[in-house]
Amino acid sequence: MKLVIGIVIFLIILLFCFYNRIQWINQQPKKRLGEISAKYGKPTAISKSPEGMAYWHKPSGCYQWLLIKDEDIHHGNHSDFFYTAVKIDIPLYKLLDVLSISQSMYYDRLQKHLVARCHFEGANIASLLLGVKVVNGLLTLEQIQSEELYKQYMTNVKDLKLEKAMLEELCSYVKN
Repeated sequence: MKLVIGIVIFLIILLFCFYNRIQWINQQPKKRLGEISAKYGKPTAISKSPEGMAYWHKPSGCYQWLLIKDEDIHHGNHSDFFYTAVKIDIPLYKLLDVLSISQSMYYDRLQKHLVARCHFEGANIASLLLGVKVVNGLLTLEQIQSEELYKQYMTNVKDLKLEKAMLEELCSYVKN
């Protein structure tokens, strides 16, 4: 037990030393960088200078990439800076409905990457899951709006068990 506690303390100190040298301007992305690194490991690439970013290429599961930028994009009562991408082919006739789910989603038609940007992973999972459900004909934009599913999904991801279940469901619909 003492060994485990010692290892945990060592890792915390190591992470603190590594991330303390980051010169990012915005504190929220810097904090999230530590959390995401603890979950997915060291970034594939990182720029520690002001307005820098950290990038994970295919970190695990069904994500194509993750990106944290030292930015502060105001959106409602929070700021967006954390990007999550999954691979899915979206037919043109469904693209507008998918992108209408959230202003913080976009689609790269060449790479077939659906991207969500928010301030924490759970919110990105919620947006992406709704998007892939529209693509697969399981939901319509009208259902999402009339049943307030976006709000419901955002509430659900605050529960870690529900977030994990939603991520597993998301991964069942997308390509690796």
